[in-house]
Parts: sequence; C-alpha cells; structure tokens
Amino acid sequence: SSGINAEYGGKDKDKIIIFGRKETAFIKDSKDEDIKKVLKKIFKEQISAITFASNVEVPKIVIEAAKECGAIITQSKFGYTDTGFQIAQFLTKKLSTTDNMHATFLQIYGKGVIITGESGIGKSETALELIKNGHQFIVDDGLIIRRIGNELFGESPDNIKNLIEVRGLGIMDIT
Repeated sequence: SSGINAEYGGKDKDKIIIFGRKETAFIKDSKDEDIKKVLKKIFKEQISAITFASNVEVPKIVIEAAKECGAIITQSKFGYTDTGFQIAQFLTKKLSTTDNMHATFLQIYGKGVIITGESGIGKSETALELIKNGHQFIVDDGLIIRRIGNELFGESPDNIKNLIEVRGLGIMDIT
C-alpha cells in the first residue's frame, strides 16, 4: 500500500525521503489537512530533505509545508530506485575521508599505481613511458586519495586534470 509513515526513526535529521509516482499520487488523493499534519511532523522531527523521483510534479501542499518548516525539497529526473542510488553515491563520495599526496598516479592493468619519490627523480618521465605503453594517466603531483569503506580510490583535482609536468618539456596536456 502506498502511504506515508511518519513513525520511522528517531529525531535525528539525517534522513532523506524519496517520493515516487505512487507516493505523490497518494498525497494528491488525500485530504490536505491530513497530509499537512504528517508532512509537518516529518519535516520538523525526522528528515533533512524530500526528493521527488521520476520528474513528478511536487504537490503544492508539500511545498507549503516545506516552506513553513524550512525543509528542503529536491526533484530528480531518475526513477525511484536510481534516485536512491544517485543520492547514496553522491553522499558516500562527499562524506568520505580524503588525503592529498605528492605523487603520480596511473591505472596499470586495471589497478591504481602510485609513483612516489623525491622531486626531480623522474616520476613524470616514468609515467610518460607507461602512458606510451597504453596505461591510463590519472594525476601528476596532486593525488587525492579517497577512502570509501575498505577501498581506496585515487583521483585528480579538476584544476590539474590531464596535466603532467615533465622536466625540460614543461606542462603537457595528456588528453
């Protein structure tokens, strides 16, 4: 049955509710005063945001209740399940632990490889040779290491993405 249950969780505002087509239809078919009462309780006590999936039109009653309570409403073009996946993926990445490292990072045979060493030792030159042999360049001298669960991921800051500095040649764009 499609309903709205305001009796989940505690008072921590660490939840996001996703409403799809069925939940939105339920809201539209219900009495305004009933829905408003439930929404106010949800907004005040339990959630950070409501996301409407599948590009459904957000009912006016929800917008009004959100304004009264200072709550956040978002809309997603993705279906219900994909919206949940996108939100989880986004939050996992944004809330993960990161560390910066002065190193060159490549993907070699599907595995991340970090090349470290003193300045001028030849990390970038070594990376260029590996790139010539078909391996994927990720970053030179600005590695961001992100821990998600028990795994480590390496990535490049946007401002130096695809750039490598080779002594005597200068900064080169690898794309």
